[in-house]
Amino acid sequence: MHLWEAWKAHGPWLFDRAQRVAVALYLVGLFALHVGLIGMWAVEHHRWAMGDWLINYQGGFVRRGLLGEVFYRLALASRADPVYWVAGVQVVALAVYFTAAFLALQHQRDWRPYWLLLASPYLFAFSLMDPQGGMRKEILFLALLAWLVQRSLRAPQRVEARTLGVLAGFPLLVLSHEMFFLYLPYVLVPLVYVQGGRIRRGKLFWTLLAANFLAFAAAVMARGTPEQTARIVASLQQFYPWKPQGALGYLAMPVQCLLCRATPGRIALFLRGFAVAGLAFLPLRERLARLWQKAPVRRLWLATWVATLPLFVIALDWGRFVYIHLAALFLVSLLDTRPVTFELRPRELIIIYGLFAFLYFDLWYLQHVRGFQLTVPPEDNLRRLLQLARQSLGVMGK
Repeated sequence: MHLWEAWKAHGPWLFDRAQRVAVALYLVGLFALHVGLIGMWAVEHHRWAMGDWLINYQGGFVRRGLLGEVFYRLALASRADPVYWVAGVQVVALAVYFTAAFLALQHQRDWRPYWLLLASPYLFAFSLMDPQGGMRKEILFLALLAWLVQRSLRAPQRVEARTLGVLAGFPLLVLSHEMFFLYLPYVLVPLVYVQGGRIRRGKLFWTLLAANFLAFAAAVMARGTPEQTARIVASLQQFYPWKPQGALGYLAMPVQCLLCRATPGRIALFLRGFAVAGLAFLPLRERLARLWQKAPVRRLWLATWVATLPLFVIALDWGRFVYIHLAALFLVSLLDTRPVTFELRPRELIIIYGLFAFLYFDLWYLQHVRGFQLTVPPEDNLRRLLQLARQSLGVMGK
């Protein structure tokens, strides 16, 4: 009887602490695996996970080249292969993303509605499942958004100053990858959520938005030429025998028959992918509905969704765009800290929900080029992660 009374008094507190420790260990494990694999991809000079970051201005101004030019200059100054500078930035970006997301999650009273999301194969593990689509420059955007959400929760009175600071530096990211501009509305969600759409320094705000648009226009117009690609590859060959393949090769790829890719089969893949990925948001539907009811937030969501819709039609790597939207929705959902109605009774239903949250990770993954796949038996993601860990340890041990 004494044990039962003690459990009724302290059980909920112990359960809450246990799930927080479990999530922390889960994120630390995934981050450690990322670090090992980033080292492996650097040693192997992965043509996507590393090559996407090395596009530079050695052939003249070209889209996506600013950050690569920085890495190139750092490599010349340090006489070190630029992939190791890339690897360092990737590790820091993921550390910020994981840490800021975890700290933002601390503001939630009940973590159970987030179990499915945290266990999903795209929120924190997408880069492990698919380095070609996940370990791209978009992780800088996720790190920035996670930091902004966490700081908005910690000090909401300073959200406008921080957002303006982010907007001031955002053109540098847009010049490093033009896609960042299409995700910019997510960056504005914390500001309009906290201040209700009221912006005190409106002139500065619109000036900074205009600067971001000009950076986007400049990047879009400088698509690149085969000659520029050849010069970029030649500049990198003093460090490693790169070839015009992967991200480097696609820089100047001609755009041909884009609408021909919008087949009924691909559209069906989109719908299936969104449906299964969105399953993890069902426990949060009440919170998402509350956010949607705020007109400024709704307009920003619609703006970024409409702006990126053509990418789902014309791009072969549509899965990574789904990943960014889902991760961004998770982050902005943390801005609302009001309780979520979450009833699972009897107790066995909570156990079933917890078991399914675990299995949800292992049942499928959002593959970014070949499309969504749901196979039986399951994809066995845990086994694949173990194999990746062995591979990274083997490469790093050489």
